[in-house]
Amino acid sequence: EASDLAFYSHAAPYWTVCDQYFAATMGPTYPNRFYMHAAQTDRTDDSTTISTLPTIWDRLAAAGVSHTYYFSDVPFTALWGTKYASISQPVAAFLADCAAGTLPAVSFVDPRFEDEGSGTSGDDHPHADIRVGQSFLNQIYRAITSSPLWARTVFVINYDEWGGFFDHVAPATAPD
Repeated sequence: EASDLAFYSHAAPYWTVCDQYFAATMGPTYPNRFYMHAAQTDRTDDSTTISTLPTIWDRLAAAGVSHTYYFSDVPFTALWGTKYASISQPVAAFLADCAAGTLPAVSFVDPRFEDEGSGTSGDDHPHADIRVGQSFLNQIYRAITSSPLWARTVFVINYDEWGGFFDHVAPATAPD
């Protein structure tokens, strides 16, 4: 549930804050994370059933756009079985790709999810220590802003549903 998705793409630098940006569904982590990868979900719970939903990764591959999903401990892409194993890399590879200026056109970066109870996860989910999550985001920010690609990079931080707690602003009603 997390500081769980940072999205990067090569483009001109631009800063903005997306106010009144809400989770896709008022539900748990996995349905919302499926929306980030597939723009839809096939579940209402955090089950680990293998998904067959098409994803952004399929669309990027079909368009010939370079892409990589970087993970810290558990790759969410594993919920599609081994389909995305070739594009799933540890976050250390992201840091190296930033330093070398070899990031793909589109990258997603996920924090550490395991061990929330011990406070060592990096996803800002209760009962994690949010300092760990914010330190992770700082590490990613520093890597991207010191990369030779920074001048052509879009950096978006996306929380799936930020620990199950919603913004202080009520979300608008949307059609099903």
